[in-house]
Amino acid sequence: QGLRLTQAYAMAAGRWLALKVGLVRGQFGVGLVANGGEDADPEEVGQSPFDVAYEHDRNLRLQLAVFPFEPKTDKRGKTQAPLALVVAADAVMDDDTASWEAGDRTYQVLGGALARFGPVRLAAGTLYRDQAYAEGGETKVWLAALTGRWDILQRTHRLWIEGELDSYFGTSTLSQSAVRPGAFDVQATGGVGRLGYGRAEYDLVFEGGYASGDDNAFDDRINTFTFDREHRVGLLMFRQAIRQSSAATAYNVADPTYRGSPSRGFDQLANGGAIQNAIYVNPRFRYRLPGDLRLDLGYVWARSAVPVTDAFRSGLAGGAPVAWRGAAEATALGHEVDLGLGYDWRLEPVTVRLRSQVGVFVPGEAFQDARGADAPTMWAGLTQVEVRW
Repeated sequence: QGLRLTQAYAMAAGRWLALKVGLVRGQFGVGLVANGGEDADPEEVGQSPFDVAYEHDRNLRLQLAVFPFEPKTDKRGKTQAPLALVVAADAVMDDDTASWEAGDRTYQVLGGALARFGPVRLAAGTLYRDQAYAEGGETKVWLAALTGRWDILQRTHRLWIEGELDSYFGTSTLSQSAVRPGAFDVQATGGVGRLGYGRAEYDLVFEGGYASGDDNAFDDRINTFTFDREHRVGLLMFRQAIRQSSAATAYNVADPTYRGSPSRGFDQLANGGAIQNAIYVNPRFRYRLPGDLRLDLGYVWARSAVPVTDAFRSGLAGGAPVAWRGAAEATALGHEVDLGLGYDWRLEPVTVRLRSQVGVFVPGEAFQDARGADAPTMWAGLTQVEVRW
């Protein structure tokens, strides 16, 4: 795609106020609904180290922050405001469902508060989004979001917990139903929790997540919660197997021999590898080897919140919940194991970051065909070389 500007903004800050104007990467909490699309920092073990970022949320933003209390300096000499009240307005340039260049016009207004109480950080806010699609239709939703982190131990032993919970509700006229014409009611919820423990040579992280699903694809409600696609879990299950399956669904629905002209919004069936309609656990282990080498090991197990429904195959079956390859009433997505090795070569002011990863995914019953035959095991690997300065 060539070079693309991802951030360019001006900021002025004083004792009581801070103002930011320009192009920014959207990010909130652990990144379930707003994700800047950064690769995992080697020093930050909360975010999964597996796979690489593909996209960024980019917004033209006008933001005002108010600091009603005196800043405080912690034991490490870092000065921060104990409370910040934030309001902002966005014109969305790019995210998972909107593209200004493609003709979508999406605007957001948001407000929230960020508080610090010693080792505890909390943030809560609400957002209103008005999206008009280039192909017609619009979505108007409210989002309520809560995120936090508690660093319980911070010295020889590190113990922490963090999480995010989001819920949105509103209406959408993008998709069109031949059964129930008119606007769809949108109501969906998702969340992630993480518990971490570490010492100088290793870190253990246990992550669990939930994204609600829609148990009736033919009513006038949309209940599927979709994480931002840059919230990454593992290498294969979501980022490859489900991404490819959902893309095949959109392709099949668009086939003129299926129903002539596809319904508006059919392209949204391809989820780009985002987590949706899922319950998962993802324990991870990092060991720091001599010479700045990092060894990462991860495991993913997941099932769908409600039976997987492929719009194309379910349509052929008269509306029954049929999965991507024909399995009926299936929920087990499968499990995978990932292994990675990383190294940072520091040549001030340049850092060369090297990463090599491999993963194996064993599909569950949701990937079986109509006769109950299992899908083949999937293997993949990647090597990344990144230069930072």
